[in-house]
Amino acid sequence: MDATSSLARRGLALRHGVSRTDLGMAFVAFIWGVNYPLVKMSIAALDPLVFNALRMAVATVSLPLLALALGVDLRGTGRDLWKFLVLGLLGNTGYQLFFIFGLERTSASNASLMLSTSPVQVALFGALLGLERVGKLGWMGVFSAFAGIALLVLGKGEALAFGGASLLGDFLVLCGCATWALYTLGSRPLVHRYGALRTTVLTVVLGVWPLILLSLPRAVREDWGQAGWGPVGVALFSGLFAIAISYIIWNLGLRHLGATRTAVYVTLPPVITALVDWLWLGQRFGGLQWLGAALTLTGVILTRLSTASSPREEVQSGEEGN
Repeated sequence: MDATSSLARRGLALRHGVSRTDLGMAFVAFIWGVNYPLVKMSIAALDPLVFNALRMAVATVSLPLLALALGVDLRGTGRDLWKFLVLGLLGNTGYQLFFIFGLERTSASNASLMLSTSPVQVALFGALLGLERVGKLGWMGVFSAFAGIALLVLGKGEALAFGGASLLGDFLVLCGCATWALYTLGSRPLVHRYGALRTTVLTVVLGVWPLILLSLPRAVREDWGQAGWGPVGVALFSGLFAIAISYIIWNLGLRHLGATRTAVYVTLPPVITALVDWLWLGQRFGGLQWLGAALTLTGVILTRLSTASSPREEVQSGEEGN
């Protein structure tokens, strides 16, 4: 097969697949952006660990039911079961615990900035572990998106304070980003082998139980009458849409876009949250925030247009062109 025609065919197929995948990732960014202020209100009334365990429990129940309804067979993964377990512990219990306890010890502004390092960590870990190579355009996009979030936070007039009491919290949130980065990179081979839905179901179902068990003592002590039904309703929405459905789409993104080009979409939810606050709550959205939003969107586009591949994909591409 002629190498040029092969590359042209692959590029055409990619363009047709990308539009659907990008639309799905934009939907995930929108759900996460709307979900964030709802979660903030809910954990003011309900213990954060209990709330997170509740929404993860919703996802744990809904994902297998969705797989059953779609006729997806969850069996036949025996040799890789330990990988699903490790990735589930990293991406569910590990990430949630680091984030919850980190947020308790730092400001929301610091936490937003720390979370925006996720695509940077994915790209770095991918390069160091030889799992994914990111081109110059990709690195420009990643850091542009990070700079955009920094401007967005500063534009809200919220102070960033590094050190002192917030230092431990910042470190814990960064550790949470690291666990999510490793989960993202480790999930991609499993998604290619078993599909996005089966990978999502198994990593959530196997990896969420420590989080649920740790929350039980707090759940028993919780004053559910005072908390009301509002946080429970948000947990149902968050568990179904922000976790179950969004995680499936996230894993589809890993399959079609790669780890770094999927992870950069994490920078969009803070922009959407700020816009929601501006449109619905009348909060300020000034020039610095508009610049930050533009930089973030530019970063996503640059990263999306970049070349990012794993060594295995490069070998397969070379074989196909010969």
